[in-house]
Amino acid sequence: MQSTPTTRYLILAGLFAAALGAALLWGRPRGIAGPAVRLDLPERVGEWRAEEILFCQDPQCRKVFNADRVEDPPGTCPACGGELDHVSLAEKQTLPSDTVVRRTRYRRGHGEPITVTIVVSGTQRSSLHRPQWCLPGHGVSIVGTRVVEIPMPGREKPLRAMRLDLRPGNTPINPGGRRPVFLYWFVGPAGRETPRHLQRLLWMAWYDLVRSRYRWAYVAVSTDVLGVENRDMRELREFLAAFYPLIRKREVNGQ
Repeated sequence: MQSTPTTRYLILAGLFAAALGAALLWGRPRGIAGPAVRLDLPERVGEWRAEEILFCQDPQCRKVFNADRVEDPPGTCPACGGELDHVSLAEKQTLPSDTVVRRTRYRRGHGEPITVTIVVSGTQRSSLHRPQWCLPGHGVSIVGTRVVEIPMPGREKPLRAMRLDLRPGNTPINPGGRRPVFLYWFVGPAGRETPRHLQRLLWMAWYDLVRSRYRWAYVAVSTDVLGVENRDMRELREFLAAFYPLIRKREVNGQ
């Protein structure tokens, strides 16, 4: 039987009611637990080497630079002389101050760079959101959305991530050329992972009510892929197979 919006809302309301009842019966631990991912992004991922990224904070400039290409004075934008930071101006303006953002660009030889971003929630819900909400503000259009499965060594089930196919501005799509692609998934306690925003909200509500508050994480990986069917995503899948075990933190006491 296909679910309707009304059915989904009733299920959601039932889950919240059950969680609230359990919280009233058992009590709710205080405090907030740390993220289930490592924030010290590795210097190397297989054959890929890390490159530090800096963002200009001038609202009229907002250029992005590799740190090793920024000359003296350090921390100054080569284009406009403005301040540089590891977090973009848009992120500073929209995310709560206790949100943690880590970002590194990886490159293998002369291949396309792969950018990794990890965002860890703070005490406010607005720390994490779907990238569909903010990506259009960065000058790109979302032209395709679907869940993809990525096999992982030593893991029974593949990693499930949400894939967004992007188009810069209003540029035409070249079926055989390179195009930007963006993958993301959410990470919570007890091995919880999901590419779906609603599923993450349900889990978050349950843990907040009956167990403890957790800092959920959002992991995003972006690059340009070649628009040929048998090569599409091949390099990105290879990168993720090497990257995923390096950031996954072992759970303690089932938390």
